[in-house]
Amino acid sequence: IILDTVFKIFRGATLIYAAGLDPLVPRQTRAFAERDAATLKKATLTAAILCAIPTAALCALLLFAGDRVFALLLGQAATVPREATYILVVLLVANMAQNVASCLLQHTGFFREIARVATFLVAAMAVMTAVVLMGGFGIVGFIAGYAAVYVAGAALYIAYVVRGPFRIAATPKT
Repeated sequence: IILDTVFKIFRGATLIYAAGLDPLVPRQTRAFAERDAATLKKATLTAAILCAIPTAALCALLLFAGDRVFALLLGQAATVPREATYILVVLLVANMAQNVASCLLQHTGFFREIARVATFLVAAMAVMTAVVLMGGFGIVGFIAGYAAVYVAGAALYIAYVVRGPFRIAATPKT
């Protein structure tokens, strides 16, 4: 129940990000096609800010009233450990960064890079799950391991944005 609730909040935030990402896609793709790095970066930053607003609000709610939120959602069925709330905040921030980066990669045609990150995540999640199970780290340990792998994946997405669309947009057309 704890894992399900944490992941519903985590995945639910992804739906909110579409409101911040979708309106900027035309500006980003046009800037990429025109090799206008400044506009591409500005549009991407704007998308990140639009996603950061609900992320900050949700994180603040969880940090300051997470126990009451989870009590409302779960009643007497389970109590979410405070550590899981902190990990969820990290996951929400990483999820926001990953969504901003993957949206840009997807809409500028960097499918190979997306596939590379996805392959890494599948392998890393499998290893992490095995380590958690063999180590007997429990539900909080699993959520922490998931967060660590997810943060690494988000960092890879960001690196691919810098090395891909941002670098190419800064290169004059020949």
